[in-house]
Amino acid sequence: MSNDLQLSDIKVIVENELNVLKRQLLEQSSNDRINTSINYKAVCQFLDYSIFEFVMTSQNPEVKVFGQKLMRELSQKFGITERL
Repeated sequence: MSNDLQLSDIKVIVENELNVLKRQLLEQSSNDRINTSINYKAVCQFLDYSIFEFVMTSQNPEVKVFGQKLMRELSQKFGITERL
């Protein structure tokens, strides 16, 4: 049995994480209306997962090429590989 994640597994993980981040952003904004500070880390994580979800679900070939280029750059710049 292989330990490699399938695209469907990755999609489920991304969707779960995205839902957690959405919930955190909503809770923070509703609990802290007076405080005007922005949790930029949460915003970046939300955007990160949103972009990943968009690339994974798109049928547009240009979007797929963008996703592949992005993964290559992440691998080169940050040591993130396609295998977890």
